[in-house]
Amino acid sequence: GNDALPDTLSSGGALNSYLQVSSFDMNMYPQWNAADAEKSAAPVMAMKTAGSFFPTSHSDIYASKDFIVASGRGYVRRDSRSWEDSTYLLTFGLSSDGSAPSGRAIGRVPGYLLNQFSVDEFDGYLRVATTSQAQWGCIDQPMIEPTDDVDVLIERPCKWGQLKESTSQVTVLKIPEGGEMSRELKSVGVADGLGETEVIFSCRFFNDKAYMVTFRRTD
Repeated sequence: GNDALPDTLSSGGALNSYLQVSSFDMNMYPQWNAADAEKSAAPVMAMKTAGSFFPTSHSDIYASKDFIVASGRGYVRRDSRSWEDSTYLLTFGLSSDGSAPSGRAIGRVPGYLLNQFSVDEFDGYLRVATTSQAQWGCIDQPMIEPTDDVDVLIERPCKWGQLKESTSQVTVLKIPEGGEMSRELKSVGVADGLGETEVIFSCRFFNDKAYMVTFRRTD
C-alpha cells in the first residue's frame, strides 16, 4: 500500500500518474465492418505499449515522426519561502518497423508551456519554449509594522514583495541515442531573458527557427 512509500512519491510526487503509449500496425488488418460479422469475428489488434510514472496528472502531447513527448507542469522548491515553475518532459521513441514504443529520456526545464506548439523536435534535439512567472515572496528584510494600537508594534523577520519579473526562454535539449546508457535530456543551450514582464501568447517552430509572441497583461 501507499503507507510503504515516501510522501514525495505517493502524494502528488513521482507516482502521481502513469502515462502509457500504445501502438498498432493498421496495415496488418483488412478492412472490416459490421456486415462482416456473419462471416467472421472482428480482428483483434495486437497492441504494443510502453509507459512510465509521471509526476503530474496533466500533460500536453507533442508528436513527430520519431518521438512522442509528454510535458507536464510542476514546481521546484528553491527554499522554504519560494517555488519555481517547472515543466517535466517524458520522451518515447517511435519506430516504423512495428516494434513497441520505447521510453527514451526524461528531463526538466524552467517555466511552464503555453501548449504543445511550444515543443519541437529537430535533428535529434528538443526545443522547448516556456514562461517563468513573476515570483512573489518573503524578502529577507526585517521590518517593524505598526498596528492600530499606537502602543503596539509587530516585528516581522522579512518583507513580502516581488522577487523577480516574469520572463521567457527557449531551452534546447539533446535527445540521447537509443543505444546510449544515459536517459536524461541534457540541456545544451538556452536563450533566456526573453520578453521580461511578459508571457508567451503564441509560439511556432519551423526548421531551425522559432517565432514567439509575448504579451504583457495589465488587468
